[in-house]
Amino acid sequence: MRITEAQLAPYRQKIKRGPHDQNEEMPFTGMSASRLGTTVSQELFSYSHHLLEGQLNSRPEHGGGDFLELAIFLAFTESVPPLANDLEWWAIDHQAGGHATCCFSFIGTRLTPNPDLYQMLRQIARDRWYAKSGNLYTGRVSARYICEYSGDLNKIGLDCDFSYPHLMESVYPIDAIQDNLDRIALDAPRLNSLGRGFHGPYGKRTNRNLIIVAITENSD
Repeated sequence: MRITEAQLAPYRQKIKRGPHDQNEEMPFTGMSASRLGTTVSQELFSYSHHLLEGQLNSRPEHGGGDFLELAIFLAFTESVPPLANDLEWWAIDHQAGGHATCCFSFIGTRLTPNPDLYQMLRQIARDRWYAKSGNLYTGRVSARYICEYSGDLNKIGLDCDFSYPHLMESVYPIDAIQDNLDRIALDAPRLNSLGRGFHGPYGKRTNRNLIIVAITENSD
């Protein structure tokens, strides 16, 4: 569902911080969030197949990967700063990883893709439909496969040097640096306007929490 800073504020207030730390990230999933009591209620998350109903057409009866579409987001994957009011944010649970049916959760804003880049990314995703016989998921992605994916991104001027750990079937990560964002999106926000992460302003390549991600329908 659409999510606002007002909905996150009660969780954020559980963290005791000094005044200079108020604009930094709050964990919303994982062990850190559990320890701090800031795990965001699942009631605030929408399943991607409900939110994007009819937009990712790739049912096997329609030809599987040949009809694959994708949606592209700028996404926080583990922790989130105060959300910018001028962007529309969504809390999403996305089924991924083929037969493993992993849940990839994120808080993100949807991007309007550059049509040319969209088609290239769409082909990269189509090439990975039902990859490894439906067994491409976190923990089962080989270094060789990561290199192949990274190489395909490099060919179109993009990269995943630090975001690659998120790679699995139906989740295709790209590093969230301004150059990549400007190439992909017609409505690219300025990353340095989103606040600060634990390691400083956004837009640094080493920030694995904020990524650009293309999601597709999962083969299972």
